[in-house]
Amino acid sequence: PDNVTSTGSPSSRKTRWVEEQEAEYREGIGDGIEVLNRTEYNRCVRMIRSVQDEPTAMRLIDGATKERTIVEKIDEVMCKGRLDGYLEEEGILWDVKTTSSLMRFERQVANMEYLFKMALYVLLLKERKEVVREVKLIGVIDSKRREDGKYNHCPDCVVYDIPNIVWENQYDRIKKVMQLYKQCKERGVWPGISGNRPVNVRGEVDLDIPLWSMPEDDSLVGAEEV
Repeated sequence: PDNVTSTGSPSSRKTRWVEEQEAEYREGIGDGIEVLNRTEYNRCVRMIRSVQDEPTAMRLIDGATKERTIVEKIDEVMCKGRLDGYLEEEGILWDVKTTSSLMRFERQVANMEYLFKMALYVLLLKERKEVVREVKLIGVIDSKRREDGKYNHCPDCVVYDIPNIVWENQYDRIKKVMQLYKQCKERGVWPGISGNRPVNVRGEVDLDIPLWSMPEDDSLVGAEEV
């Protein structure tokens, strides 16, 4: 009913019946619950099955303690983390991430600060004298590919290993953030998004472009221009 109009044809609009049912459902369970339509539900099912079809992902998931909340102090700052999964015996910490493109997943990891978050979780576990030997990300996607004039769904799942040196290098950043947080609490002054970056004579901040954002093919941008 959620995808059919009064004429019986498929529609992305919600019918009045669906709106009434959703309102009744939310009233019974409280706010904060998102009700999925059929398209969204089918997409979730495809992504779940793609994970179930990946043996490495399922080994991590089946043996782990999932959705575990940890509250500990790091450099005298109370921190809270909610771990997707942790295998105590093997010392493996993992997190599930959805993505719009597995080809661009590395960029998403950098943009969304996943490494910082995972390193913070490692430190929280260490505060409890628990060992972390490996850190993994489980990337899940449900993309579309056009074939024979129509779009086919292509769900996929990939397990990424984060080298120890990569997440260990985040420790210094975490300590700096904790120090900055304590200073802001003490002084009551909180920096804006520009932080302490220098401002030029026009009152502007230079945009720093990371190397990985530059085209890999020199033919796209001349070397002298780079």
